[in-house]
Amino acid sequence: MKHLFFTCLLIIAAAFPAAAAQRGQATMTWLGIASSPRDEAMGSVSSLGDASASCTFTNPAGLGRIERGSVYLAHTSWLAEMSVIDLAVAYSVPNIGTFGIAVRSMDYGDFIFTKVALNAQGYNITPSDSTGTVAGTMIGVAYGRELTDKFSVGGQFKYVTDKLGVMDTYNSSTGIVSPMQEAKLSAMLFDFGTSYHTGWNGVILSMTIQNFGSSQKASNGVEEFTPPLTFKVGLEADVLQFAQMQNDMASVRVRLEGVDPRDDRENVNVGVEVELNPVEKVMLALRGGWARRDVGGMSLGFGLGMPEIIGGVGGTFDYSYSNYGDILGSVNRFGLSVSF
Repeated sequence: MKHLFFTCLLIIAAAFPAAAAQRGQATMTWLGIASSPRDEAMGSVSSLGDASASCTFTNPAGLGRIERGSVYLAHTSWLAEMSVIDLAVAYSVPNIGTFGIAVRSMDYGDFIFTKVALNAQGYNITPSDSTGTVAGTMIGVAYGRELTDKFSVGGQFKYVTDKLGVMDTYNSSTGIVSPMQEAKLSAMLFDFGTSYHTGWNGVILSMTIQNFGSSQKASNGVEEFTPPLTFKVGLEADVLQFAQMQNDMASVRVRLEGVDPRDDRENVNVGVEVELNPVEKVMLALRGGWARRDVGGMSLGFGLGMPEIIGGVGGTFDYSYSNYGDILGSVNRFGLSVSF
């Protein structure tokens, strides 16, 4: 256990300088869009990882705490009429661990392509049937396991592609323009995470490294782009347990997370969740938080769930609202988790 802990620290030490060395130079930044409405409602604190298939997008260590099977589906109405759809399935194999498959689809919305022309406008509109595909896709295979009743680890390999349509591409080293080439980027990336449930006043400690991988060249074979490597450390605690007021009807969880992304400044996010159990087998959660951003930052949301609906099958519906300022507007997320 101690050797594993120090190994994790070494991984953190190796990754931290790499994440801090470059700003604003990452590509495929849509990989960093939060998937879980619950996490986003709590100030975008995502490294703690729920015991559901949703943790394939946040902290794969949470897979180790899934008792049987889990399915997760989420939709994010992102900025500028873009959208993200996430789907994940996880299943626990006794004495071996939990395996998961995750898929993300990034829809950039409608684009109008143009081409330089010698006319009054200076361009012509490219016909839509010749612009190709504009979208991002991620497919991941994850694994998580509890090493003890308190400590779990997990990892995920994922193949990511980013297609930006068909266009004239410019090779800056040769000065040659290649007409009507598909502009795309693909990469193999890796996520790693740990989760430690201390057993003391509901305190949970977590760490994740997301989107670790080497730099990739663009489709013209010249420009290089780095993946959006992100390092997170999270803390969760139950306020009522600290106050010696714990009961079966309610809990108040506070989350704190430090984030160091490659393509942005370091920040600290905070969130709170009030979970109520008004009747047996019914859960209602109210959430709020603050994420450090250049604009906006406030987030709110709720969750409604039933641990067991029928035949051992349970479900939870989550919603979150995030404010990104007057110009960018707001982001809405919807998520559904089903356990079986």
